[in-house]
Amino acid sequence: MFKKIVSNLPFSAALVGQLGIYARRLKKEEAARRVGLIFTALALVVQSFAVFSPPESANAADRDAVIYQTLRSKEELLRVYDQNRDNAGRQDIKQIYAHFGVTRDDIVRATQTKVRNDAYGGNLHFMGRTNAYPGRTTAHKVDNTSTTVYTTKWFGGPRDVKTYDMLVGKRAADGKWFAIMLVCGNLVFQGPPTTPPQKPSPSATCSGLRITKLSRNKFTFTANASTANGASVKTYTYTANDSSGKMVLNRTVESSSNSSSITTTLPDGSFTVNVSVLTSEGRKVSDQCSQKVTVTPAPPQPVAACTGLTLTPLNRTTVKAATTASATNGATIREYTYVVKDTSGKEVSKRTVASSATNNETELTLSDGNYVVSVTINTSVGSRSGDECTKSIVISPAPAASCNSLVASSLSRTNQRFVTTAATTNGATVSGYTYVITDKNGETHRQKVSSTALTHEYQYTFEQNGTYTIQVIVHTSQGDKTGESCKTTATINPEPRCELNPSLPLDSEQCKPCPDEPNLWYRDENCTANFELIKSVRNLTQNTDATQVTARANDVIEYSLTVKNTGLTTGKIAMKDDVTDSLQYANLISYDGANVSKPSELTQETLLSWEEVEIAPGATITKLVQVRVKNDIPSMAQHASSLQSYDCRMTNIFGNTTNVDVECPTEKAVEGVVSELPRTGAGVNMASAGIVAAIVAFLYARSRQLNTELRLVRKYVNAGSI
Repeated sequence: MFKKIVSNLPFSAALVGQLGIYARRLKKEEAARRVGLIFTALALVVQSFAVFSPPESANAADRDAVIYQTLRSKEELLRVYDQNRDNAGRQDIKQIYAHFGVTRDDIVRATQTKVRNDAYGGNLHFMGRTNAYPGRTTAHKVDNTSTTVYTTKWFGGPRDVKTYDMLVGKRAADGKWFAIMLVCGNLVFQGPPTTPPQKPSPSATCSGLRITKLSRNKFTFTANASTANGASVKTYTYTANDSSGKMVLNRTVESSSNSSSITTTLPDGSFTVNVSVLTSEGRKVSDQCSQKVTVTPAPPQPVAACTGLTLTPLNRTTVKAATTASATNGATIREYTYVVKDTSGKEVSKRTVASSATNNETELTLSDGNYVVSVTINTSVGSRSGDECTKSIVISPAPAASCNSLVASSLSRTNQRFVTTAATTNGATVSGYTYVITDKNGETHRQKVSSTALTHEYQYTFEQNGTYTIQVIVHTSQGDKTGESCKTTATINPEPRCELNPSLPLDSEQCKPCPDEPNLWYRDENCTANFELIKSVRNLTQNTDATQVTARANDVIEYSLTVKNTGLTTGKIAMKDDVTDSLQYANLISYDGANVSKPSELTQETLLSWEEVEIAPGATITKLVQVRVKNDIPSMAQHASSLQSYDCRMTNIFGNTTNVDVECPTEKAVEGVVSELPRTGAGVNMASAGIVAAIVAFLYARSRQLNTELRLVRKYVNAGSI
């Protein structure tokens, strides 16, 4: 239009009026496009806020979350991991990741991306802190903590499809795929998670010290070290301390070998030599690397002495005389002379034994009486004797011993007591008793008991009925003694049995019937209580089964919790019901005397619990719980890590699971639709907004250019140039 008017102006002056009309239209168009450009710029500013400060879910943290806070990036996750503490104060994050084989290095190598929970053929498995899907979860007790986490197959159906920001990587231990949800820190795996094999840790130890004596005070110390799984040796440090703890040697040898040696001299005295090995795993010491060594002084003058005489009776009249002597610093021993005298001092025996040893033994045969035995040692430095080599000895009359009697008495039907009496004279001693019990078939049971008493009591419990012969043998210093007086018999009669359980005696405390079945033993596998849990729910406002209709605001919902004892005996049970999910959309109005746990700030969990009650066989007990749907039904968004939270459904589990749909606000329907929309990302959004802004700016600039050109044309027309 502009070109047509301008090109025809030289031929028709009347077109000047149309030029004015067109100028007014251009001014309006320029004003409209200026407003459009302003709003487009404002839209770009708002879009940039969404890019640089993305929106967060108002309901992201949940009791199922491993990390109780929303994370925006890998760096934030690593900060929480290094602190091992989240906003709820829980300090088990590293241990949970380690239990599933995920290390810090695995997280560092992971890539941030978006993943749908129905990816990989719907075979993703989700890990959380709560048993969100009873019957479908696997519990995992985390090592070195009191924490138990649960894994389950994640994708539950088309209704549950969502996309999440995740860190995706592979475990270095076995190369298996894993992901971490940034919104809650929960782990995701392809298929059921497995624990990778543990890589053995490097180890090192000081394994031995050998001391080689080269001369009186010169030694070679050789130390050995052991390493495994990549550990290495750096240095060996040798130290020696005297008996007062003073250090007389401290030498360090650099070596990467598993063996090292040094040669050194030590002063006179006793020393403790230790070796410590500095390794890549730290400094290592051990008992194998510590030994004692003694440096003796130069030898003094020859010395010899008779140091002791020991007299040991071999039998009543024969005595072994054992002499110890010492000969040091070059002194030698030639012979030993033994002299025996009676109480009057008369010599009754003399024996000389040639020997150069420092120990000598000989046998002396004596008659009854008291004697003094002395020994004199002939040495290279003279004869040696003394009080240590003079001893007295008494030869007593011959001892005697006997078994006098065996008396039996009954303690119970099968338990018998046997009392044995023995006698000794002239120093004879008793060392023990052997009881020989023989049944009618000749089978024998022997029981030996050590005792030095002359009277001994022995109890024996017979396992079978019948008549037995009992004989006792007394072990004495004069040999084994027995006789007819040390024999007796015992008869064990059959015991009455329990009719309900013949394996028990009649008088057994366990011979009693099942409380509710007199013909059945009380420990029979059928004499137990068995509880069946049943739950039903009705909408009292709409007077129908609550699972078949949609609950509206202010509807009263009644849950019926029934426990039936299908066993044969009375049992006790404490009923519990978790109403956390129901109370997201309703309020408790009656709960049949239950104790109501207050929800914690962390989990928001509400639990109803009743006192323990007894239920007889075939009997039932029912508890009624009523809730009223809230007048203003919440439009709270679902938890990012729990598909059961704020899902317009009240789910309750007591034996069986009941689901009551709730008539939610329109915003919840929008939430479902939005979750299905394609996710373009901030980059695509900014690029699209930039293209629109460029087009609007071009149109505005074009309008301004046309206005400028129109003013110039009108100026030239008025000046008569056209």
